Amino acid sequence: MGLFRGIAVSWLVGWAYMRMFRNLAFVMLLTSLFPARADAEINRAESIEWTTADADLVIRGSVASINATPLPPGWFDVTFNVSETIKGKASKQVTVRLRHVGGEQPDEWQAKKRDLLLFAVKASKRADDKNYNKATWALRSGLGDAAVLVLDEKQVTRAFARDFSVLETRDAILAAVRKAAPSQATKAQQLDAPAESPAFKALWAGSAVWLYVPVDAALETQAIAWLKSNDLRLREEAVAALANFHTVANVARMTTLLRDPAVVTVQSHDKPAVLRYVLRAQADKILTDWGVAHATPIIEQPRQP
Repeated sequence: MGLFRGIAVSWLVGWAYMRMFRNLAFVMLLTSLFPARADAEINRAESIEWTTADADLVIRGSVASINATPLPPGWFDVTFNVSETIKGKASKQVTVRLRHVGGEQPDEWQAKKRDLLLFAVKASKRADDKNYNKATWALRSGLGDAAVLVLDEKQVTRAFARDFSVLETRDAILAAVRKAAPSQATKAQQLDAPAESPAFKALWAGSAVWLYVPVDAALETQAIAWLKSNDLRLREEAVAALANFHTVANVARMTTLLRDPAVVTVQSHDKPAVLRYVLRAQADKILTDWGVAHATPIIEQPRQP
């Protein structure tokens, strides 16, 4: 955010609006740093850890048989030979109902003997569509086609890790999934990928890149480490993530941030520019939400000419 000094924006009161300002300012910065693209857009991806945590069943296997009747066109009941159950409980074969939209069709998976990694949920969770009726398992619904990854020796579907790295090998993906399988996370945290990170470079489409990670103990550990970063944007992400973890230690961290010196310059259309202590503002809001009594910090000051 230190890079945004001088950017004129309208400041809207409230935590949600502060986050909106930060993201919009970042998009403006990216526009100046990277060549213009006609199709510029914010790109989003789910980390392999969140995909794993959000699934009820994670298996590795190959297609044994396919049944498309009496389902509508594009729908299949695919039975998989299970070579490894990473999360949940599965027998030697599991049938998953799926609606295939793009990429290889299930018959191609079978013909090419694809080594597949599947993320499934109980079909009852997909009750928004009657075609899941009477099925036991359904592919997890998420961003893109991340519910099925190819792990063939010569072809691997890439995945994105919570540390903003790109996983491009079978071993790296399987190791991340196995590590994430015990997570008890029930929600995800949106993170802005740092511009220098591999995930950002792989996903950049002319604007910001958002990565979704599970809200669990690993996120808290990650956020605490980020607080020590010299990157103000990463520190903001750390504070936002720690809002999920109301502990005595984190209350102490937030209290310390009430004196943080990091500032950005903001300016409305008809008012003089001011210096805003962004981490102080975050910490003040979080402590208030937690019901923790604290002295209100100085959050804005006039900017000296």
